[in-house]
Amino acid sequence: MTIDSKPAKILETTAAKTLTKVLQQNESAKILVEEAGEDLSKANAVLKEELADQDPPPALERAIEKSAIAEIKVQEASEELAAVNQALGHEIKDRQVLEFQYAAATEQKDAARHESLHDPLTGLPNRALFNDRLEHGLAQAERHGWSVAVMFMDLDDFKIINDTHGHDAGDKVLRTIAPG
Repeated sequence: MTIDSKPAKILETTAAKTLTKVLQQNESAKILVEEAGEDLSKANAVLKEELADQDPPPALERAIEKSAIAEIKVQEASEELAAVNQALGHEIKDRQVLEFQYAAATEQKDAARHESLHDPLTGLPNRALFNDRLEHGLAQAERHGWSVAVMFMDLDDFKIINDTHGHDAGDKVLRTIAPG
């Protein structure tokens, strides 16, 4: 079973775009978390400075402690998001390398298939492709009750051209008369 390369390429491109979008969203979230951490830090600093010379009520002290704990958690979340972003960045790069390798392998496979089914000099279909198409055509004709005709062309005395003028001249004749 072969995979059609167009849907595979669309899938790869979609996957890369999805990962890139997730990375961008994650980076935006990281920035928001960093900003929230900075805001908490500033608010805590102002509160501590205002209450430094006073004996604050216990409830206010507990609130400041909870705010300091929240500040630490926000900073930890920011660091975790940074690590996730870095991992996503590596994943995107790895995926791009794999997509490039896949595209190169697919292109190489397609070229090899073409070479195996076409004459290298003229680019015309070779005997293997002819036999495959003939077999397919005969099967369809039998299935649908059609008739099949096969036309065969031969260059009379072509050997004389090769022997008299050389294989380069013979090759040029073949390329000239080959359609397309």
